[in-house]
Amino acid sequence: MSGSSRGIESVSVVIPHFNASQTLGRALESILNQTRAVDEIIVVDDASAPDEREAAQRIVDSCTGARLISLDQNGGPAHARNVGWDDASGDWVAFLDSDDAWHSRKLEAQFALADGAGVQPQMLAGRTVQVTAQEELESMSLNGATSAHMVSKRDLLIRNRMSTPSVVVRRDLGLRFSAGRRYSEDYELWLSIAGFGHTILFVDAPVAAIFKAPYGDSGLSSRIWPMIAGEFQAYIGARRIGALSGVEAFLGITISAARAAVRVARLVGRRLMRGAR
Repeated sequence: MSGSSRGIESVSVVIPHFNASQTLGRALESILNQTRAVDEIIVVDDASAPDEREAAQRIVDSCTGARLISLDQNGGPAHARNVGWDDASGDWVAFLDSDDAWHSRKLEAQFALADGAGVQPQMLAGRTVQVTAQEELESMSLNGATSAHMVSKRDLLIRNRMSTPSVVVRRDLGLRFSAGRRYSEDYELWLSIAGFGHTILFVDAPVAAIFKAPYGDSGLSSRIWPMIAGEFQAYIGARRIGALSGVEAFLGITISAARAAVRVARLVGRRLMRGAR
């Protein structure tokens, strides 16, 4: 598992794992099938149940270039990603959750466009789509019209435009996910990266996939308040370390609150419509 489209730069992949051995193999396969090979895969088991950890170990052992780091205490995906990031040796660190997958040309497309962009990005991202099978993702073309554009701090203040499975960052970036947080910890990192003036390049193509809805009616109703609070914390956290000004943090929270009001109104409306039937 070696080689680099840039000749000298290597890529490590970090996968947080918690009781998801049934989908871990699919995630690993999507990495192994990359047209631009990676250099190492680090699966961080976040204190899974013993049988799940054993299953994850068997899956990782069967995957060339992969290794498992086992944590004794569950700290959440942000902490697990940080552990893998700190242990990585690649020039770049890419992230993939154990229940998600990559398009086979994800890294090839992202690095090719970064090479042609005339800038030195510290972060690459792209679109993440919802699919029912890997074949559906592979049917989506990354050829021809694929383009890339810069993501500014102002863009990110309006909304989170990237999901973690699409992201690749420089390993030596002096920032990390906010450990202990389970909602919008990734958003806080993107805000901080942009806020400190680092270059983010977004590839306008479906480079990664999730296999379930981000939230359904029942899922949204149970998670909506932690999600809203998590977004607020993302702005506050980026402000705390100096990546955002007070005005920018206030603006972000205001926009987030407006989005949250719309989200709650839609949820209440759907419930009222169901009750009226």
